[in-house]
Amino acid sequence: MSNVVSVENKPAGIPIKDRLAFSNSMWGMMMVIFLYNTSYLPLFLNGVVGISLPFIATVMGIAKILDIFEVLFLQPVLFEWAAKKSRWGRYRTWFILGPIICLIGHMMLQSVVIAAAPAFLYAPLMIIGYVLVNGALNIQATSCDALNVLWLKDPVERYRIVGQRNLVTNIGGTLLGFAMLPIIWRVGGVQAINTAGITFLVVLFNALNLLCAIPMFMFTKKLNLDSGVKPASNTFKVALSSVKLIFTNRQVFGFWFASSLGQGGMSAWGQVFAFIFLFYFRSPETLSWYNGVFRFFPMIANLAVILLAKKLRPRYAFIFAHIWLVFNFLFIYFFARDPILAIAMICLTQIFSGLNIAGSTALYSDMTEYTRWKVGDNIADRVFTVRQSTAKTSTYIANFMLTGMVFIGFSAADPSTHTPEILQHLKMLACLMPAGLYLAGLVSFLLLFQLKPKQMDQVRKELAERDAAAAAAKAAATQGE
Repeated sequence: MSNVVSVENKPAGIPIKDRLAFSNSMWGMMMVIFLYNTSYLPLFLNGVVGISLPFIATVMGIAKILDIFEVLFLQPVLFEWAAKKSRWGRYRTWFILGPIICLIGHMMLQSVVIAAAPAFLYAPLMIIGYVLVNGALNIQATSCDALNVLWLKDPVERYRIVGQRNLVTNIGGTLLGFAMLPIIWRVGGVQAINTAGITFLVVLFNALNLLCAIPMFMFTKKLNLDSGVKPASNTFKVALSSVKLIFTNRQVFGFWFASSLGQGGMSAWGQVFAFIFLFYFRSPETLSWYNGVFRFFPMIANLAVILLAKKLRPRYAFIFAHIWLVFNFLFIYFFARDPILAIAMICLTQIFSGLNIAGSTALYSDMTEYTRWKVGDNIADRVFTVRQSTAKTSTYIANFMLTGMVFIGFSAADPSTHTPEILQHLKMLACLMPAGLYLAGLVSFLLLFQLKPKQMDQVRKELAERDAAAAAAKAAATQGE
């Protein structure tokens, strides 16, 4: 039996219900990550509960270190456990367990507020909560990404459906961004994101995550994804497999390093701007516009990927996006004196960050095939575990932005620190640091990641020949019996 259900080299080869299931697969997760974890929750803890920025930065930093450890060492073991013990298999298991674990982690975080926990319990409750939430989202996202490369054999169609998935995610982000503040006002009052409002968001976002995961769970039932993948006998080797893949494969290391720096730049920019919009201007409506309007613009990049997938190769999309983002951040800092011009450039930043995300996701799919061609490893989740470690490393870089805001004298809860001088320092943090990270990521990518599109075409051709030969040998052996 084949280990994947492949499609023809055309969109019509994918049934519409399967396309919709995959396109919606990460919408709930992204809403939890971008709208709640990195936007409303830190702002609420600092601006409403009064927990200091240094404390939040320290807790998030410790959680990110544990998170990277979980991605690289624990996640491969969990996939092996699911392959051996769960009746749902290696990947399907986490479409159900992931959202449940995520909800438990959020309840841990909520207990800091709802239960009025003693101050000495803040750190352990928040660390455990963040680790559970991030760990659940990590393994759920890895399952989705691994499915992409195992399910679709045609790289153009694979790239196109990544664009469709990101488009759906951004549409959801735009709609929810506009809806959030009215929802919070109705539940918890107009003047603040308070306890009732933030609790409602926890329930809402986790319910969305589960609702988006269920169609994926049903859809993947017909895909025999575990066929041909032998569970590992040595758990210790499994735990080291992702780390080994990063540091023994030049192509994987080059892209991991470059992508970590680039995504760190974008995460850093997003964190600072969320604080500027909500607390410097002292208006909750600004956060609604920030999460609504600015999440609209990546749709343009996703539409370009969908329509131009054959011409807009992932490698070139990644390079072009990095070049533009370096220019864009520098232009905003040095020349965008007029607010309208600054907003226009910020919107362009969102467009090219969307192009960067689509290109990087497709490049990880390429690396899965390259790794299989190079070392004979057919387990896609190892490469996509590396992808998740990239995201975690990048957000760890961005976490220093919170500490940076403390160093320049900014406090969300203290209006006296919201001065033009502090705003200029925030602007420097939000522009120059991301520009430097994107530039370093671009240089390392060009120097280390040498897989050109023509090389990947040859790799796929050789893999197809290998698979055909293996299938013929297996058929001959079966007939001999």
